[in-house]
Amino acid sequence: MLKRGFRVKEVNPQISKRVREIFTEQHEDRTDAELLAKTLLIHKNLPLLRTNEEKASLKKLAKIRRNIVLLKTKYTNQLHIALTEGYGSLYKQIFSDISSKKALSFFEKYPTIDEALNHYHKVKEEIGEKKMALLKKAGKWELTKYLAVLNLETKSYIKTIKTLKEELEEIDKAIKEIAKEDPDVKLLRTMPGMGDYLSCQIVGEIGEIEKFKNSDKLAAYSGLAPVRWQSGKGKERGRCRKRYSRRLKNAFCLLAFTQLRINPESKAYYYRKRNQGKTHWQAIICLARQLSRIIYAMLKKKQTYLKKQSQGELETFKKN
Repeated sequence: MLKRGFRVKEVNPQISKRVREIFTEQHEDRTDAELLAKTLLIHKNLPLLRTNEEKASLKKLAKIRRNIVLLKTKYTNQLHIALTEGYGSLYKQIFSDISSKKALSFFEKYPTIDEALNHYHKVKEEIGEKKMALLKKAGKWELTKYLAVLNLETKSYIKTIKTLKEELEEIDKAIKEIAKEDPDVKLLRTMPGMGDYLSCQIVGEIGEIEKFKNSDKLAAYSGLAPVRWQSGKGKERGRCRKRYSRRLKNAFCLLAFTQLRINPESKAYYYRKRNQGKTHWQAIICLARQLSRIIYAMLKKKQTYLKKQSQGELETFKKN
């Protein structure tokens, strides 16, 4: 539609939902389309959609990767539960990281303690004498039918996790290839702690930086700037926004935590906010907003990250 010259606008689901609630409770494709048109007529100042194929590709890749990671986490948690039934708490003493390649291979062959004890000598060679002694001391569960079902369940989870890990590797390769070519991603990669995935996610979610008049507009779009709230004779105060890009806010907050760990300048800013009486999370939000200002300037001016010497300032805040 953009290529054909149409003016395309972004409509937040919160806005279209409230407009639909005003007119009807029906939920049909035709009704939804009509109410979306009414939304565009009522809210004439909605932002124009500005994007291109490259930015849309980055956003799509970041979304796919995020969904795969969520699925992998879900099935890993399910595997923890299955192994708790099959091995008790001993499985953590055998492998501290059950998502590792070696652990997945082991538990796929021996999904329960009974299976491991049935192949005593092979298992002993794989995990060692001390760990094998722990299994031998625990003994078999002796639940034939239930353990047979548990074997199938554990193997199913492991196969799914392996498949998701392979897909994740493919997505990471695609993200790295795009990161080498996209100029905006290259700019953000000059910032400390900014990896390929995080830079692609931020650039993809922002889209064209020109759609934001200033850094405050970007902060509001990211949910990092509070909205003014005042009722009656009460004092005006800030309130958390309800309409914002949650994925972009998550990316900026993740960047803030990374910067807090490795960047002296960000540490100094964080401690300054803490000394002003802000809580840990409030200081993190402030840091995330500060980083959004820096990223806005980098993308707007097409400049790389400029590092400042803030180590002395950091030590001063720590002492105070």
